Amino acid sequence: MEPVGKIAAVDWFVFEPETLRIREVRSYLAAGLGLEVDRQELREFDYAGRGYPTARPVPDSKSGEGNKR
Repeated sequence: MEPVGKIAAVDWFVFEPETLRIREVRSYLAAGLGLEVDRQELREFDYAGRGYPTARPVPDSKSGEGNKR
């Protein structure tokens, strides 16, 4: 069987500040984009509540790089 493509993964740990016990583990796996959906997101994950940007970057007309609104 030949490999289909590259897969990237990361595990994110959140610890209790007092005890350093693991409070939360999130495993993220990136494998091909689903072109039928506009955004690739985890279901029921509060992106805005966790401080993640929820708007797409707006391209800078001079450099072509994205700027957040």
